Amino acid sequence: MIEEKLLEISELLHSYKTKDIGLLIGLSGINLAIYNIKNNNYGKEIDNNLNAIIREIGNGFSGHSHCNGISGFLWSLKYFIKTGGLEETDCIVFDQFNNFLFKRMNEDLRNNNWDFLHGAIGIGLFFLMDLSNSKSFTYVKELVEGLKNLSINERKRELKWSSLSSLIPGGSPMKAYNLGLAHGIASIIAFLTKTYQKEISKSTSKRLLEGAVDYLLSKINDIKENICYFPSRVINGEVEKYSRLAWCYGDLSIATVLYNTSRVLNDKVLEEFALQVLRHNTLRRDLEKDYVINASLCHGTAGIANIFYRMYWNTKEEIFKNAASFWFDKTLEMSKFPDGLAGYKTLNPVNYGGIQCEYGLLEGIAGIGLALHSWVTQTEPTWDECLLLS
Repeated sequence: MIEEKLLEISELLHSYKTKDIGLLIGLSGINLAIYNIKNNNYGKEIDNNLNAIIREIGNGFSGHSHCNGISGFLWSLKYFIKTGGLEETDCIVFDQFNNFLFKRMNEDLRNNNWDFLHGAIGIGLFFLMDLSNSKSFTYVKELVEGLKNLSINERKRELKWSSLSSLIPGGSPMKAYNLGLAHGIASIIAFLTKTYQKEISKSTSKRLLEGAVDYLLSKINDIKENICYFPSRVINGEVEKYSRLAWCYGDLSIATVLYNTSRVLNDKVLEEFALQVLRHNTLRRDLEKDYVINASLCHGTAGIANIFYRMYWNTKEEIFKNAASFWFDKTLEMSKFPDGLAGYKTLNPVNYGGIQCEYGLLEGIAGIGLALHSWVTQTEPTWDECLLLS
C-alpha cells in the first residue's frame, strides 16, 4: 500500500510547477522528495526545477528564509552534495549569496527575529552546511554571538529568548516565550548543539545551550495532571500547559532535540529524561484529543510517525518502531479525499487557509512521501536535518 501511495505521490511531484522556490513550501522541497524517492527520470525533473529556481531568483526574488527562501534552496544543494547527488564543482552559486544572507541574518537579529523557519537560525543552518567556506564559519560565530546578546536571564543560569505571539489567531501580538521547535527555544537548542559539536564558539555555545535546556526543564508540567510534559508557550505571564502531538510544537520534537543534545554533551541524565518523555508519548493515540487533523509533517500523522521512526533508528527501541507503525497506518488512512493529491488534503483552521491541497514538504505530499519512503525502505531519514531532527 505504501509503495502504491509513493508512486501516486511521485507522479504528482514530477508534474508540479510553481514559482515558489522554498525548501519547506516550494520547488526545493519537491526536489528533496523526488531525489530521495528516486523514481524514473528523477534527475531530469530535479534539473528542470533547479533551472526554474535560478530563473526566479534571476527575476528578482530575494526572500531569504529557510522555509521559503534562498537559504533553504542552498541548504538543499548542500544536502545533494553531502549525499552524493551533486558534485561541489556543479554548484557555483554559494559564494554569490553568502554576503547577502549574512546581511539578512544580521537584520533579522537586530529585529529579534531568530525564528528557525523565517529568521536568523534558518540562515545559520545553511552556513553550518557550508563550513568548508571560511566566511560561513565566521558567520555562524556571529550568529552565536547574536543569540547571546538576545538571551534573557531567567534565574540562576536559565536563559530564554522572546518573540511576539498572540493568544488568538490575528490577535494583538504580545511578548512570548515559545518552547517549540518550529518557532521556539527548542530550535535554538538544536542549533547550538550543532555549533558546540562543530567547535564553533564552543564555550559560548555550551553556556547558551545549557541555559536554554535549564529554562525548558524548568517549565515541565506535572505529568499526573497533564497529558504532555512541555507547554507550548509562556505568553503574557501565563503558561499554556497543553501542547499538541506534532513536529511543530510539543513533547515529540522537544524531546528529540534534547536527546540529540544529551548525546553531544554526554549527559546521561538528560538522555534518559528525553527517552522517558518520548516513551510516554507513544501512548498518546487519540487523534482528536492530541489535535492531529491531517497527514502533514508539520502537525500531522506523517510528522509524528517520522519522529518515532527517527528515534527507533537512533535507539533501536521497539516501542518507537511500534509507535511509528501505528502512525504510518494512520497516515495511509488520511488519504481519503477523492479530489485530494493522492487522496491527501491539508486541514487547517479557517484562519490558516482551511482545507486545501498542498504539494510542499512541510504541509503537503512531498513531506508525506519522504516519511513514507524512509519507513518502507527502512533507511535513515537523513533529510529530516532540514527540520532540526538530526
